[in-house]
Amino acid sequence: MSFAAPAALWLLALLPLLVLFHLRRRRSVEVGSVIIWRRLGDGAQQARPRIARPPSALALLLQILGVSALALAIARPTVAGESLNHHLFILDASLPMHARDVEPSRFERAVADVSEQLASTSRHDRVSLLALAGAGEVVAAGLSPLAALERFEAWSKAALATPSAMRADWLEAALLAQQMQGGFGAASLRLWTSPQDAETALAAFAGAGLEVAALHQVGQAAGFFNAGFREVTLLRRGGEGRWTVQGSIISTGLSNRTLSVRAVFAPFNLDGDLVWGTTEVTTDRFGVVTFSLPLDLPSEGVLELQLLGSDHLALDDRMAVVAAPRSEPQVLLLGPENAPLERALLSLPGVAVFRSDTLPGDASGYDLVIVDRVSLERSPATSTLYLSGALPVAAPALPLEPITLRPDAWLRDHPLLRGIDWGGLEFELVERIEPTTVGWEVLVSAERTALMSARTTEFGREVVLGVNSYDAPWL
Repeated sequence: MSFAAPAALWLLALLPLLVLFHLRRRRSVEVGSVIIWRRLGDGAQQARPRIARPPSALALLLQILGVSALALAIARPTVAGESLNHHLFILDASLPMHARDVEPSRFERAVADVSEQLASTSRHDRVSLLALAGAGEVVAAGLSPLAALERFEAWSKAALATPSAMRADWLEAALLAQQMQGGFGAASLRLWTSPQDAETALAAFAGAGLEVAALHQVGQAAGFFNAGFREVTLLRRGGEGRWTVQGSIISTGLSNRTLSVRAVFAPFNLDGDLVWGTTEVTTDRFGVVTFSLPLDLPSEGVLELQLLGSDHLALDDRMAVVAAPRSEPQVLLLGPENAPLERALLSLPGVAVFRSDTLPGDASGYDLVIVDRVSLERSPATSTLYLSGALPVAAPALPLEPITLRPDAWLRDHPLLRGIDWGGLEFELVERIEPTTVGWEVLVSAERTALMSARTTEFGREVVLGVNSYDAPWL
C-alpha cells in the first residue's frame, strides 16, 4: 500500500500527546477544609504519583480512532501496484472553438473527447478540469474521474446553451494551472484548443514553466476562414435621430477581402425589422478593418449589424446596439459605510447611488459596481471598481505592508486619468496585484509599484485602486 499524501501521516504523532493528556488529567472536588489533607500528606511515606490511569478509557479510544482516521483520509492510501496520478484537463471554450469547420462543431467535438478521456481514466487517479470562456473557470479540482465527469457534463450543457463570445485569456489560464498544480500536486496537462490559438497557448504555458503533455487541436489548421465584429459602439452626432455606428472587423483567412455589412433597425414602437442599408468594407493585409458609418434613425430602437456571406463561425457575424437616450447612471456600493466616497458620487449630476452589504443575484442592471473593503465569491456582471484592499475573484494578491507613496508614472492620455495632477497626491497603498501575470494594465504606479490597474472582461472594465479610500484626504 502507498499514500498519495504521506506527509499527512505525521498527524499520528499527536497520539502520544493525547494519551499523556488523559493520564495527567485530575479531578477537582470541593471540601470544607484542606487541613486534614495537609497533615496526611506530611506523614505520607510515598510521593503521590504524577501519572494516573485514564479516568475514561472509552473517550481516549474514540479520540485515538478519530485522529487516526483523519490522518489516513488526508494521506489517501492506494492499493499496491495501482498508481495515483493527477491529470489537468484544459478546454478552450472561447469564441473560435464554436466554429463549424468540423461537425457538429469544434466545441462539441472537444466536449465528446474530454468526456471519453475522463471515462477511461483510472478511478484511482485525480482529475482537475479548467474551462476557458474568456476568463478561466475551474470545473473540477482534484476529484475522482467519475465525479469530474458529472461536473463536466453539467457545465458543458450550460456552455452549449450560452456560447461564449470572448477570446481565451491564456496568461490567466497559465496562472490558474500553476495554482492547481500547487494545490493538488504535479499534473499531466492535456489541452484542447483551436489550431489558430495553439501557438499562443503553448507559449503562455511555457512561460509559466508548464509542459503540455498532450495538445488536441480541434478544427482545420488550413482552409479556415472567418470574419467577426469587435467593439461596436453607437454614438450621437448632433440632432435627434442622428447617430454614428463605429467598430472593427477582425478576420482569419480573409486578408484584402471586400466584406458586405448590412444595418437592420428595429424601432421600439413598431413590430418588425427595417433593412436600413448595406455598405462594403475591405480588410487590410492582416485581415482587419475599422469602420464608421453615419445613420439617421427615425426613432429609438435596436440597430443590428450583420456580416453577409458565410464563414466557419456564425456566432460573431451579428452585433446589436441600442439607439436610445441614456438614462441616469446607476452605481451600486458594496461594503461598509464610506461617507467621503458617497459624497463624491452624489456630487455628480444625474448619478443614482445605491448601497448593499451583499452582491445581488444579477448586477448587470447597474452601470458600475464599487467593491469597498469586502471580498466577493463571484464577479459582478458589469463594470467594477475595487477599492481599499478589495480584489477581483481569483486575482493573486501580493504580500504588502501599508505604505504611503507618491505617483511617479501614469498614462497621461487615459480617459480615467485626464485632468488630475497625480504627482501632487499621496496614497496609502493597502493592496496590489501582479498585473503582468493576469493581463492587467498598470495605469498609475509609484516606485514601480502598481497603484491603479485595469483590464477588460466579458462584463466590462475592472479597475483596482489598491489604496485607502475611506479616510483619505484626497477623496
